[in-house]
Amino acid sequence: MSMEPTFDIDRYRSSLVTSSLLADHPSIRVGITGRIPEREPAEGNAGYSSPRDPEAAWIERQRWATAAGIDPRALTSAYQVHGNSVVNVNVDSRGIGGAPGSGSIGKADGLITASPGVAVMTLHADCMPIILVDPERPAVGVIHAGWRGTIADVAGATVRAMASAYGSRPERLIALLGPGIRACCYEVGDEVVEAWRGIGADVADQALEMGARKWHFDIARANSLLLERAGVLPSHIEDRALCTQCNGDRWFSHRGQGPATGRFAAIAAIAPDDRKDSTTWF
Repeated sequence: MSMEPTFDIDRYRSSLVTSSLLADHPSIRVGITGRIPEREPAEGNAGYSSPRDPEAAWIERQRWATAAGIDPRALTSAYQVHGNSVVNVNVDSRGIGGAPGSGSIGKADGLITASPGVAVMTLHADCMPIILVDPERPAVGVIHAGWRGTIADVAGATVRAMASAYGSRPERLIALLGPGIRACCYEVGDEVVEAWRGIGADVADQALEMGARKWHFDIARANSLLLERAGVLPSHIEDRALCTQCNGDRWFSHRGQGPATGRFAAIAAIAPDDRKDSTTWF
């Protein structure tokens, strides 16, 4: 499958969510994609699952990766299961789960890599995307955190995986929390409240708000607290405070648009050593 030769790259580049904390690290390439209504072939959708068209989504993945300065052939993803498993991706796994028919690297909701030229990717439609960066090593990670993954502490598990695999110091990590469903729209049942309260008194009620009818769960706040618990400094956590359901024209939202809606992606990579100062790899 060849890459699309031309497209409106500025439209895609301007739609990417990035981190101001990484401005001084040109070798680190990160981006959270979005939705571009009326844009062919798939409004920016990066998800393959039915009823979406994988070939159209592959075109969109190529566009987004190129806009982020990443080779689309480097995209690597897992089968997400709303848990806390983390996969360490190396050059031998590069590209698995990227193009249609390329398989999956396994079942996981966290992907990490310290291999230049490898891009890790997770998919979202309300669940919180988190990008972790160790600019010192360097190393990167992406996280898919729904309420189940949050309560299973996938964020903390990814911090610990980077420390174990790469020697990353948690206090050096930079975290970007992107668009996801926010407390304003995220009504939850008692099972979520009880599960969250069960993970520890130090975070228990700091991510819960009682609404007019039900509890509201602040999944971004919850993950920020768990990152801090894992050793990430509060000043190193950048929360873009964007609600997917409130902004359905900019992002896909399962609650706002239904299960057949598309998916946006969180992508992170380290540029190959000979390309650190260039905008693209090709």
